[in-house]
Amino acid sequence: MQENVAVVTGGTGGVGRALIPYLIRRDFKVAVTYLIPEEARKLEDELDVDEDRLMLRRCDCTDIEAVESTIKDVVETFGGINVVAALVGGWAGGRDLAETDTVRFDRMIDLNLRSTFYAIRAALPHMRDAEWGRIIAVGSRAASDNPPARPLSMHQRRRSLPSCSRWPMSWTTRTSLRMCWCRR
Repeated sequence: MQENVAVVTGGTGGVGRALIPYLIRRDFKVAVTYLIPEEARKLEDELDVDEDRLMLRRCDCTDIEAVESTIKDVVETFGGINVVAALVGGWAGGRDLAETDTVRFDRMIDLNLRSTFYAIRAALPHMRDAEWGRIIAVGSRAASDNPPARPLSMHQRRRSLPSCSRWPMSWTTRTSLRMCWCRR
């Protein structure tokens, strides 16, 4: 019997801290990428999970070679991948478009789009090998800054999570975490 494996990029942030315990409670083995070692140590202490179920890897997810190497390590260690949660992101907003320089714009594209693309592309062959998979991609500030008393509109939800082509979508809400579960 194959065990379920999830990769959570940028898992030391707020959404990752909500998602990872959810996956662990459902008997997933979880690989988490991070950049700041102190955040990884704190997450590891909070989870108190055996190392055979939790892998922490420092990875710059804007570097395609680093992402591919991390995914390879996950597959070699855990035997496959079923879920990718692409949570790396950053926001340098608060400026008018005319005041946003190309360096800042490129950094936001790297953090929010390229990191997601690299992680999903590297993991997809392994998800196909497993014959099932889920992709969770959070790419909107509205997903984290929305006031708790006001639920996201369906339009905001669709903008927050990319469409999972050719698969129907269902929405699940767990505490403050909103996820897109794609199923055949």
